[in-house]
Amino acid sequence: MRKTRKRGEKTARISLQRCGGYDSEKVFKAVKKAIDDLGGIDRFVKKGDRVLLKPNLLVSSRVDKHVTTHPEVVRATLKLVKKAGGKPSIGDSPALGSAVKVAAKCGIADVAREEGVEVINFNRPIDIDNPAGAQFKKFKIDEAIRDADVVINLPKLKTHGQMTLTMSVKNMFGSIPGTRKTQWHLSAGTDRMHFARMLVDLCHKVSPQVTIMDAIVGMQGNGPQNGDAKKIGLVMAAEDPVALDVVASEIVGLRRDKMLTTVAAEEMGIGCTDPEDMSIGGESVEDCKIGGFVFPMVVDIMSLFPWFLRNPLRDWLTSRPVVDRQKCELCMVCANSCPARVITAKNDKLQFDLKQCIRCFCCQEMCPQGAITVGAGPLAKALRL
Repeated sequence: MRKTRKRGEKTARISLQRCGGYDSEKVFKAVKKAIDDLGGIDRFVKKGDRVLLKPNLLVSSRVDKHVTTHPEVVRATLKLVKKAGGKPSIGDSPALGSAVKVAAKCGIADVAREEGVEVINFNRPIDIDNPAGAQFKKFKIDEAIRDADVVINLPKLKTHGQMTLTMSVKNMFGSIPGTRKTQWHLSAGTDRMHFARMLVDLCHKVSPQVTIMDAIVGMQGNGPQNGDAKKIGLVMAAEDPVALDVVASEIVGLRRDKMLTTVAAEEMGIGCTDPEDMSIGGESVEDCKIGGFVFPMVVDIMSLFPWFLRNPLRDWLTSRPVVDRQKCELCMVCANSCPARVITAKNDKLQFDLKQCIRCFCCQEMCPQGAITVGAGPLAKALRL
């Protein structure tokens, strides 16, 4: 089993490095500076270590769509790992398709071939105990995660219909192979905080030694697949993925109390969530802040109502999937991706059983045409919440 990073440290170190584009030399320079700011690659990787790089390989998509971690960020990390004497590989469990196919589409397979590195499909699930978990005591993750001496987390900063943003903590959900991720959506139901707590416990268990976030060009709006590119111009790195998400959220303008994995982590006592306990290297957070970042329409005010009113008012208050009939091609990818199986086609139109819908927004996440967005419930819309 690989070595885990120290817990309970008061101060988290986050490095923010400017990077204006995906030129190979510029990206390598930014990634190296970020890692050097944390103590250098030799602090994380020793000679002979089996090092697993975990990028965001959501679905097969061209690199210019900015759906996946950029190949040049992966390349820069590979070069550093190899220089330290590590034996790297690349792996993930995409929402659709295999890691090999997704990597081929987005350009990561080309980088892997050029660097002499294997891309691994996460298809070997194993059970692991999580006795130190704040809430979740067992997980089923891929064998490659367990067998790695070092895990390097390589998320992409994007919007997300259920969690608002997908970054460091959420990226480790890909440690769970294939359709088993669906079971977690079902167990959470409509409780977004339940799902956020699971993500935090899972990330804590996997415990990546270092996280390097691709925030050179992020995604806003209808992410994580069909949003719009948004230039942020940063490579960010930290040992603590929770702390890195706190800083990244602040940079794009999302309050900490709106980032559910951050709220969950603070509640569970995992990671550093207080900016006062963080030291920032490279650029300052204030200088890196960007304006006009567009977030998804995520509205959930059920907690404001007495428990006996929540179920009757649920459909009126919570966010819901909304279909653009002009874009929809009835490919039914959404229906096949739906954990609750509430999507059907009738009279050449998609039909959602909103009473059974768990608001995981896997349908919105997976729609290849970008025909599904997240909309507010009627009452929330009327109240302009």
